[in-house]
Amino acid sequence: MKIALIAFTQRGFDLARDLARGFAAEGDQADCSKGFGEGKTDHNTWAAHNFGCCDALVFVGATGIAVRTIAPLLVSKASDPAVIAIDERATFAIPLVSGHIGGANKLARRISAMCGATPVITTATDVSGVFAIDTWATEHGLMVANPGRIKNVSGALLRGQTITVGSEFPILGAPPKGVKVVELGESEPEPDVLVGIHLNASSLRLVPRCAILGIGCRKGTPYSKVEHAADEFLFGNHVDLSAVTTVASIDLKADEPGILEFAKANDLTFKTFSSQQLNEVSGEFKPSPFVSSVTGTDNVCERSVVAAGGNVVVKKTIVEGLTFALAVKPMSLTWQ
Repeated sequence: MKIALIAFTQRGFDLARDLARGFAAEGDQADCSKGFGEGKTDHNTWAAHNFGCCDALVFVGATGIAVRTIAPLLVSKASDPAVIAIDERATFAIPLVSGHIGGANKLARRISAMCGATPVITTATDVSGVFAIDTWATEHGLMVANPGRIKNVSGALLRGQTITVGSEFPILGAPPKGVKVVELGESEPEPDVLVGIHLNASSLRLVPRCAILGIGCRKGTPYSKVEHAADEFLFGNHVDLSAVTTVASIDLKADEPGILEFAKANDLTFKTFSSQQLNEVSGEFKPSPFVSSVTGTDNVCERSVVAAGGNVVVKKTIVEGLTFALAVKPMSLTWQ
């Protein structure tokens, strides 16, 4: 995590530095600022800067200062960083926003373990001892695609009802109280929660970033065409773009501007492979004599996604003159 801390007294700053050293010892990046004294940092400017680039903000001082400072910056529980306030005597550590998805509750407990404070957790599922689906999602690297539906699921659990979870990937272990795992299928009712890469109209969708998009295109294909065709391919296969983590192709396309811009715009890793590497990939692929004559391999998009570590789930598809394939990396989850 990248954590920014600010304090408003010398005693508070000493505590902030102790916490920063503790975070660093646990592998996090932490930076302390002074909101007091000569050369002090303006806390509003500090917050505005760090809100978009840090995973967590820690105010060592009054809760009121923290609340008034972050209020203009809040956007959504799905994107806001964790914000914690802790008093300078390390009595209470209070998560203010993003308790579950942003990890503020967990961070408040970590802070408390470091300095002896009491974590003040107020989220309903935590104080009621009920399974928190959004915390579970965050801990397993799942993106909450439609956070507005969290309240429906959590509300049902708080009322003592059972929610259904359908997953496209194995979930190991026994589900927690109030959770029933159900099968997915066209004849089955849609679950309350769907874990997977596919779009779904009514479920709370938890999306793992495990998909690999293979792309083949003519030289000079513009970004706008790559983007439009990729969107059409993914939507046509009911796949959420947020599930894609990697774009793969042949090394002849390593400097292809349209693909590079598409990868950058969507925060995707771009991996390329030589024709020899692609030819060494085992599997059944739809051959193209023309592609083979140009590139030295009979199928770029399917072979490249396998070379990148995936199992093909959508075979070679031509969209607007580009070729696409989709694969997913093997993965499983646990209820712990």
